[in-house]
Amino acid sequence: MQRRRARDVPSCGGMSNSLTPPPAPSRPNVRALLIQQQRATPDLLLPLMIRTPSLVLLWTIALGIVVSALALGRIRVPRTVRATVVVPIAGADSLTPLLLLPSTAGAYVVPGQLATVDTGGSGTIVVPIVSTPVPLNRRALPPWLARIENDSGTIAARLERCHAERCLPFSPGAAYDATAALGTRSLASYALPRS
Repeated sequence: MQRRRARDVPSCGGMSNSLTPPPAPSRPNVRALLIQQQRATPDLLLPLMIRTPSLVLLWTIALGIVVSALALGRIRVPRTVRATVVVPIAGADSLTPLLLLPSTAGAYVVPGQLATVDTGGSGTIVVPIVSTPVPLNRRALPPWLARIENDSGTIAARLERCHAERCLPFSPGAAYDATAALGTRSLASYALPRS
């Protein structure tokens, strides 16, 4: 028996290789076929979306704006209002703090909501609102309170003096900056201020 070396084995050049796939038929672009068909028959019109792809982009942008507006309408943020806390003399021996707010916030003030008062010290004091707001009469205001009131209409709501064992350090005629948390509003309401 005669041994053959590997290099003496006849080559497989004439054999067909079954591992290579047959060449794929070329598929023309659908848009190119439609354009070619329209050239052949001039009365055949292409669909509008294929003739002007910019319409697809325009509709995508419009749909994105609508979806984002709906999403912004669902996100809620706190409704805060800048205010001033003053202490007029209510009686012979009592001090009643008043929260002065712009008249546009009157619809959102409910007793029990909190006002954060900056007394100028190391921190702020949080006190609840105890009454519904009433409009201030400009003619009946004392002179020191008249200079605090802004030009737009102002409303006043009474505050508790103490809350959580912390009391407001008030004296008659004192005025402090405050922020009132009046519920929540949607992010979309910033575009529509009256909502």
